[in-house]
Amino acid sequence: MKKLSVAYAPFGILLTSLAYAEVSEDQPPFALSNATSEAAEFALPTVEVSATKIETDQQSLSRSSAVVSPSEPQHRAAGSTAELVKHTSNVSSSGGPRSSHQFLSIRGLSGAKVLQTVDGVPVRFQSGHRASYFLDPSLIKDVQVLKGPASSIWGSGAIGGVVAQQTIDASDLLTGYGQASDSDSGTGKNTAGYGSLSNNSNNDGTNFSAGIAARSGQFDWLLAGYSRDQDDIELGNGETLEGSGEESLGFLVKQDWFIDAQQTLGLSYRNEKTEGHIPNNASAPINGTSVFLVDLDQTTQSAVVDYSWASLEEQNVLDTKLYWDDISIEEQRLSDGRQDQTEQNGVGLDVSHVMTQGQLQWLLGS
Repeated sequence: MKKLSVAYAPFGILLTSLAYAEVSEDQPPFALSNATSEAAEFALPTVEVSATKIETDQQSLSRSSAVVSPSEPQHRAAGSTAELVKHTSNVSSSGGPRSSHQFLSIRGLSGAKVLQTVDGVPVRFQSGHRASYFLDPSLIKDVQVLKGPASSIWGSGAIGGVVAQQTIDASDLLTGYGQASDSDSGTGKNTAGYGSLSNNSNNDGTNFSAGIAARSGQFDWLLAGYSRDQDDIELGNGETLEGSGEESLGFLVKQDWFIDAQQTLGLSYRNEKTEGHIPNNASAPINGTSVFLVDLDQTTQSAVVDYSWASLEEQNVLDTKLYWDDISIEEQRLSDGRQDQTEQNGVGLDVSHVMTQGQLQWLLGS
């Protein structure tokens, strides 16, 4: 079964209030105030939320939201997006114990009622009991969860909320996570990289990830990848969860061209592949009648061309994304060799224009 989809967002106008706060440039984050008052004051770093298509301070949002990063110690062992954010309030994960097939529910709504995005690009894939979240945590910078209806911003499919996944950029390695990019000033590192190797004694799983970034003049490059190899999970009662072992491999390539102080052109390509023997319904036990063990071969590809322009006063910001994705899932029953193939191709264009007038912001999109 093959599907061809062309994605678009309906034209809309969003009017929001713009919060304003004055922060002294001489006051570093987390630094104690020198004020004479007895109560010491300190400033927390600003957490920006872009799931609303307008980068906004999280504390200024009128709706409930959460931002989770895999770099936080309590999330470093997460094997999926669902495991990253499942402990967030009003958010739960479903889909069984196999992390690669888990999905998220926001306030009781899930599936097509919760929109998933990767770097601002919608991912609309729902096919029976198959996986729907494909991005590995090792490629994620943060996950932003917007709780509640967001259809006026993203169109259909966002009744329950938005799960916005942001992949790592070269600037994250060259200047450090959570810091502003120094591309315009020409300062900061020219090359940087990371590497991680871990082992899970429960399923004898080996996880490896690495990345390298470079900067030359007006260009930033990033190459990041990962591999996961694990056997079946051992349950608390000592039994083995059949069909929970799998192998996965993926990589991400990005290039950013800072044309001038106002324009940026970005190119990215992502490829992820998962193989293993799993049930055709990962949330149910294998029974040989309706739930079978299958040989899974799953490949996900995505390519994005992103152009952004901002006026010198940043009163007008234009962002245009042209994207393509391909999801291919091949399954073969181990019992009788019966095969099934599902493939979805998508091409889309997303355009947003943010205009700021005084303390008001207008969002135009198509």
